Amino acid sequence: MPKRTRSTPQQLKSTEPPMRGFLIHLTVFIVVIVGLAALNLIRNPAHPWFLWVLCAWGIALAVHDLVLLLKSRQKREIPRRPSSSDEAQSGV
Repeated sequence: MPKRTRSTPQQLKSTEPPMRGFLIHLTVFIVVIVGLAALNLIRNPAHPWFLWVLCAWGIALAVHDLVLLLKSRQKREIPRRPSSSDEAQSGV
């Protein structure tokens, strides 16, 4: 099993678990909404009920994206403390 390496939030790639989870969520959202819209507009175009699903699930998707963004921002803002070995090397 390959060893995982930690990257900075600026280098967040689609292969990392949090981003991969979001992309899967987004893909399923698009496929299902397109299917529901087609079904709704073919069967009963006078009442577009798929819009309720689009809005509710869209809010959930936006929250998922916001959580991912906030987590990556928190990791980026944590300052690195110099360790005692860093101080010894710099001569302080």
